[in-house]
Amino acid sequence: MLRLFSVFVLLLSFVGTPLSTALAYEEAKIDQVMGELETDNSALFKKAKKVYSYATKNANEIIEKPLLTKHNKALNGFVDKNNKVSAKFYASGTEGIAARLVMLFKFSGKKYKVIEDYTRAKKCKKWEACAPWQKVN
Repeated sequence: MLRLFSVFVLLLSFVGTPLSTALAYEEAKIDQVMGELETDNSALFKKAKKVYSYATKNANEIIEKPLLTKHNKALNGFVDKNNKVSAKFYASGTEGIAARLVMLFKFSGKKYKVIEDYTRAKKCKKWEACAPWQKVN
């Protein structure tokens, strides 16, 4: 019985390894991904440009739940199940002066994750105009 269990665990470890790496997104810079996307899939490239533009220009408000991107069509670009892009801009710090943009790309069998950090000059208070977000290099 113990021998059967050890064989099962061994088989599970071999089967589980490729699956976990296949689900992972490779981190990359936006310029690299957009360059690849332009040559591989022009339809998704046009949608990705609009998504990136919307996500970075309309970032006055922070969306509290970063996993619910399906509710905002402007933050999603979709050609089919294997060719899509989504973005989320959300708070990443406790002081209210840090935010993060995460974009997920899936096209031509590749998966990329682009992460950009943003900051404000000062904390945004209620009933006050907020300082604009600035990209952190």
